[in-house]
Parts: sequence; C-alpha cells; structure tokens
Amino acid sequence: MITVVLSALWSASLPAQTISGLSVTTPVGEGQYASLTGDLIGTPPLTASIDWGDGSPPELIAFQLEAAPLAATHLYLDDDPSGTAEDELTIEVSLTDGGGGEDVARVGVIVLNAAPVLHNLFVTSPVEESGVASLTAAIGDEGVLDSFSILVDWGDGSPQEIYNYPAGATAILETHSYLDDDPSGTGSDAYEVTVTIEDDDTGVDTAALPIEVVNVAPTLHFVSITTPVEAGQPAALSGFFSDPGILDTFTLEVDWGDGSPPEIFPYPAGSTSFGANHSYAFGGVRVIELALRDDDQGSAFDVLEVEVPGDPPPAAVPTLGRAAAGVLVALLLLAAARHRRAA
Repeated sequence: MITVVLSALWSASLPAQTISGLSVTTPVGEGQYASLTGDLIGTPPLTASIDWGDGSPPELIAFQLEAAPLAATHLYLDDDPSGTAEDELTIEVSLTDGGGGEDVARVGVIVLNAAPVLHNLFVTSPVEESGVASLTAAIGDEGVLDSFSILVDWGDGSPQEIYNYPAGATAILETHSYLDDDPSGTGSDAYEVTVTIEDDDTGVDTAALPIEVVNVAPTLHFVSITTPVEAGQPAALSGFFSDPGILDTFTLEVDWGDGSPPEIFPYPAGSTSFGANHSYAFGGVRVIELALRDDDQGSAFDVLEVEVPGDPPPAAVPTLGRAAAGVLVALLLLAAARHRRAA
C-alpha cells in the first residue's frame, strides 16, 4: 500500500512532456536556412526528432534538462515538388523523454523558388555565313536541385531551339550554323541572340546580345571555253563555282570580247556550275571577261582567251560628214579654177 502511494506520488512529481511556442522563419528561399525555435519540457533526457518536411532524414537533438529551449536551422535545397513557384511544407517535432512520455507539434514553412540567373553571356562574333557560332553562359541558381530548359532564338529566322540541362548544371555551351547573312544586298548583317532560361519551378531569366554574320564571296573553278572555234560556230563556255553561303543566289556576267553587249545569266541558290554558248562572226583572238556575283555584294572574276580562225572583220571605210564634204568640194573647185588660169 505504501509502495502504491509512493509510486503515485513519484509519478505525480514527473514533469509533463510538452512542446510549446514552436515557430519557424517563413517564407524562406530555396538555398537558404530556416530557423526553428520552441520550448521543450519533460523528464531528462529529452530527445527531439525534427522532420523538416522536405524528404531529408530526421534530425535528432538530445537535452539533459527538464526544460530546454529548442533552436535548430535547416537548409532547404529546393521548393519541391517541381512546377510551382512556392511550396508549403510541414515541420514535425516529436519529443520523447526519459519517462517514456511523448509529444508532437507541427508548424508550416513556405519555401520559395529562386529564379535562375544568366551570367557572362558570350557568342562568337563576327561569324562567316555557314560558319558555326558558339554560345556560352554561366548559370546561377540558389536551388541546387533545380533542372533547366534553355530556349535560344538565334535571330536569323530559324526555329527557336530548346536545350535541357540537369540539376547541378552551372554553364551553357551550344552552337549554331548561320547559313546566310540575310537579308540580301549587304556585306554583313547584325542579329540579336536571345537566351531564356527556366528552372523546373517556373523561375525565368532572359538575356540577349548581338552577333554579326559576314558574307563570303563566291569562287570560280575550272573555267574553260572551246578553243579554237570556227567563225559562226558556237564556243562553249563552262565552269564551276562555290560559295559557303548555301542560300546565296548568283548572277554571271560575260563580256565575250567581240564588241557585243555583255550577257547576264542568273543562277538560283544551290547552283555550283554554269554554261553558255556564243558564236563569233569573224576570226581573231578574243579576250573573255567573267564576273560572278552573289546576292550579298560578293564577287569573283576570271579572264580567258578564245582563238577564232578566219578573216578579221573588214576595216571600216571612213565617211565624211556634210560639212567636210562641202569643204572638199570647195577645195576641188578652187584648184580647178587655178589650173584654168595657169593654162
């Protein structure tokens, strides 16, 4: 009986295990620390188990006091789950004491997404048409668990491209081939490259910078003409040309060297060869001049000769104008008159 009374008295003297005043700094950005505070009471030793609500392992803290202040910090790496700009998590604190008592308290914390930031954006410039430009940038994001999608508008009218980068990525490296310095008629053109980065929690940053695309002149190859060729028979001119700008169109101007007007031949984009015929009416050696031009002021030139056997064109007979003819008649009449007087 006495034992029962003493047991009851001893049990009554034990402090009740409680968690009170639980609070946390909220909201908190991903990549930042949240501070949790509260008061614990119970029979020593006290053990507090903290579940921070983000999937990380529970944190255990032990105390040797009946009453102890709780103070703990936690780094939130991400506002998980993905797809939201913020998430509310529940922190749960479980208290067990030396007498076998338990208590549980909960408090909510809002974790905010931190938007990514693009640093040190760079693109190779100038770049020749059909040349490859390299785009680089550094990625900054407090959310070290965030993954990223990169949208690049290269500025040349080509479709925008999307590149995916995993969590932990800190840099961008992409390339693009500029096929032409469009629009036509210029030796170079300036574009704007626009880069947009989005993390997996809707955070966005955008940056842009200029790039210059320079035209490359065409080149003539293996130009030839049938020589010798008889007068009145067609001489066949042929050759090849190349241009890194695969979207360039071309015009070929040919001066056949015989006084006839130069001929102009258009060629569409993708052309690599040319051919034309011309007949010479008279014999002689003719100097042919070629000028190949692309649609962006680039040009190439060549000169070659063709031998045409046969008679050259007849010499032109000089003719007198009316005034000269009148003077000549007057002189003849004057000479005749002088001759008569002398006789």
